[in-house]
Amino acid sequence: MSVSGYDDRFGVIMLSAVRTRLRKFSSHEMLIGSLLAFLVKILGAGSAFLLNIVIARSLGAEQAGYFFLSQAMVMMFVIVGRQGFDNVLIKYIASYAQRHDNETVSGIYSYVIFRVLPLSAVLTVGLWALAEPLSVSVYNKPLLAPCLAMLAFVLLPISLSQIHGFCLQGKKRIVPAMLFNSAALSVLFLVTVFMLKPTDATDAAQSYAICAFVVMVASVIVWNRRKKVVFSSLTCSVKSKLSDTAKPLFAILLMTQITQWSDQLMLGLSDSVENIALLSTANVPRC
Repeated sequence: MSVSGYDDRFGVIMLSAVRTRLRKFSSHEMLIGSLLAFLVKILGAGSAFLLNIVIARSLGAEQAGYFFLSQAMVMMFVIVGRQGFDNVLIKYIASYAQRHDNETVSGIYSYVIFRVLPLSAVLTVGLWALAEPLSVSVYNKPLLAPCLAMLAFVLLPISLSQIHGFCLQGKKRIVPAMLFNSAALSVLFLVTVFMLKPTDATDAAQSYAICAFVVMVASVIVWNRRKKVVFSSLTCSVKSKLSDTAKPLFAILLMTQITQWSDQLMLGLSDSVENIALLSTANVPRC
């Protein structure tokens, strides 16, 4: 056999070995990532369920009911503020990131942020201003107003932290994505409740708002870390594509949230806040 033939065969063997190693590494990396994501999912669900119990025991049934009813209203507005861009971010950021088109990825991020930020801010101010009329005229629960007014300020940070979570998911950074979409706020608020021991719904809402801002800042830092281009512009065609994709998804997400939170909202119209606390404690919210 000639030297060149031997070299060719040796090169093929080495290339095959390298490919096998890469496949094994990729398989192990996927397995570890899936396991971590599963653990974060368990952490989020467990902390949310435990948080409901701790809130109910710390505040008592009446004050816990005010907190849970206010939270249900706020979470409905959070979905409106995000405008259905959840899966849009995952899909298009993943697509352009695979092509290493970081300019377009930054453009998608910029476009969605500048769509979500002003609407969420307007909804925050609107909910804060309507806290007393909603509490008195609609729900006939005047003591609900201070808690609802305070929880209105979590609308913007929750919207933005979850938007960053979906961006990270599009970049296949699953663990931080799931943290910012669910687990981080529940865990941080649970620790805060244990440390500060709020005495009523308004105190708990204030702590919740602070935790939401902390999670939002962390999500911004994690997403933008080491990025050379944070904000960028998009072509009109890409903007149109994003908006057209988001519209039907927004309707689906809104219906899902109505299904999830309507029991508490409807119960608040006709029953006591104590029963709202009992119902909420039996459910695991998506916070």
